[in-house]
Amino acid sequence: MKFIIRAALLLTAFAAIFLAACSGPKNTPDGVAVAFIERSYKGDVNGAMSLVHLPDSSKPGKTEMAQGKMKAMIAKAREKAESQGGMEEITVQSSEIDADDPNRARVALKVRFKQGEGMEKVRLIQVEGKWKIFVSAGF
Repeated sequence: MKFIIRAALLLTAFAAIFLAACSGPKNTPDGVAVAFIERSYKGDVNGAMSLVHLPDSSKPGKTEMAQGKMKAMIAKAREKAESQGGMEEITVQSSEIDADDPNRARVALKVRFKQGEGMEKVRLIQVEGKWKIFVSAGF
């Protein structure tokens, strides 16, 4: 009986660790910004796009055009990372919630590649309790 209890506890612990690891980025401006840039440089279009808030548009085709532009930007990011030998590390340089609107934030990131480094600035918006990459209607 003790074996079954121990096995159940061990299984529960492994399940908790697995779920925490697979749950995605932290729902913070920093966590979402890092995850978006990391996924972009790796060329994970679907993963990066899942972190983007595209505003609804009343004009036909506007949302699709914004999605197309975002996908092109992600492809360029992957090319950049590959041309510099791949991405090694992303660190948050600054993170700031907008004083006038607590649902908006800016995050500055330093990206280290195998052959150089770069900076990325990301704007975010909180929508329905989740932080997302902000893309303006005018893009």
